[in-house]
Amino acid sequence: EIILKQTLKFSNPESFNDPFDCNENLLKVNISKESIEKVFKEIPNNFSQEQKEKMFKELLNPKIISETLKKKKKEYKISCFSKIYDEVLMWSHYADKHNGICVGFDFNYENYGKFILCPIKYIDEIKSFDGEIEVNSIIMYWLTNKSKRWSYEKEVRAIAKSQNNEDKEFIDYDKKDIKEIIFGCNVTEENVNLAIKKIKDSGIFN
Repeated sequence: EIILKQTLKFSNPESFNDPFDCNENLLKVNISKESIEKVFKEIPNNFSQEQKEKMFKELLNPKIISETLKKKKKEYKISCFSKIYDEVLMWSHYADKHNGICVGFDFNYENYGKFILCPIKYIDEIKSFDGEIEVNSIIMYWLTNKSKRWSYEKEVRAIAKSQNNEDKEFIDYDKKDIKEIIFGCNVTEENVNLAIKKIKDSGIFN
């Protein structure tokens, strides 16, 4: 379907198979005293002291911060790629035990209006932030950093702003972006020929 429909599936991070990937409870945001004072200066004078104190407590409440990040996460969807095609573990995990295919892409700049490409950085732990960092910067850090245990994947993520409230959506690409199709070692010759015939009959690459 990726080839014949010329679409890529983008998923909400909450549907990832790694529960620690993009988990808002792992992202520590420290609100500095200076940041809080800055916020309070911007509060209109007609706010009561009680209202100000309530806001102060919310700014320091980890649960509130976590819920805010979780809500923000729904604004993004991700499609995952790799810089490599010959990692045995990935063929085992993601390609039906080597019975699937690997599609090689070289995206042109026209697609960057639909999504951005970000190589994953593999780190020991998610770092905490102070309150001076803009929320979207925190989210992008969060979406593009992962445990070094996954470093063998050499992942690149296509990140798009969500257009619906569902767990997934599909974004089209130009057929010229496909550069190669690699079959798994367990794909039979019969199925290789059948796949090639379907692609040729579709007229996509004529």
